[in-house]
Amino acid sequence: MLCIGIDAGGTRTRLLARLDASAPWTIQAPGVNLQRDGLTVAVRHLGGLLRNVLRRYPGVKAVHVCVGVAGAGRMDDRERLATGLREALDPVPVPSLEVVPDVWIAHEGAFAGEAGLLVLAGTGSIVLAKSEDGTFHRAGGWGRLLGDEGSGFALGRAALRAVADAFDGGPATSLTARLAERHGLDGPEALIRKVYAEKMPPEQCAPDLLAEAERGDPVARRITEHQAHALARRACWLTGRCPTVPPRFALVGGVTDNTYYHTLLTATLRTALPGWTPVAPIATPVEGALHRACRLANTDG
Repeated sequence: MLCIGIDAGGTRTRLLARLDASAPWTIQAPGVNLQRDGLTVAVRHLGGLLRNVLRRYPGVKAVHVCVGVAGAGRMDDRERLATGLREALDPVPVPSLEVVPDVWIAHEGAFAGEAGLLVLAGTGSIVLAKSEDGTFHRAGGWGRLLGDEGSGFALGRAALRAVADAFDGGPATSLTARLAERHGLDGPEALIRKVYAEKMPPEQCAPDLLAEAERGDPVARRITEHQAHALARRACWLTGRCPTVPPRFALVGGVTDNTYYHTLLTATLRTALPGWTPVAPIATPVEGALHRACRLANTDG
């Protein structure tokens, strides 16, 4: 029996495959977002990874798959993606294949399937609560046009805006020199070209913002604190309407791997949620996906 878990985030994709009781095999690849990249690209990208797994494990009699995908909040989108992935695995029998939002597998990994509050800050952001009765509730996840507070995208875009403000005569910031050195943004023309013509992803500048904030740049610190408070506010709103969620929260997502931001966001959440306790995630999102796939296999078996 082959079980496969996939964590397909906006920036990178991770896959774990386990045949029976053997050690998992892992693949890392570029990210995919179902809304940003579209169904065809998502099927081609993820289907290609699944076929790589089948080549490594030839002759398997059944495959059980859980795929957590960024931008997969709509049920009809998930069903269409699942259909495409089943076709990619043909002719191998697939007794169970589920496509879920990437935050679901992150919650599964962080709390081992138990109740709790998950704050995800990666390329985008969302807050997901699981109550004691197993019901999921969410806040945020509105995407970069309407939300994504505290995310890599929001942090990076704010850094670019701060540099644009400085070019216009606004507050001086060490971000100007850093983005010039690291990304070639040495003047207004270069900034416009990188953002609009070359379409540089703003989230690439999030590590630069956090580095300058940690070094004490006032502009970078104000931005970072504002974004952390905006994300914590979503968590506060969510817990206010979901009173049966146990008072514990975990942070996941690429931006929270930064120690400075992790510490800041944790402190901000503790202030916004008095009496709540931060906990370390038990497992990674891709491990959560593999756990779900194995659980599906046991249910189907």
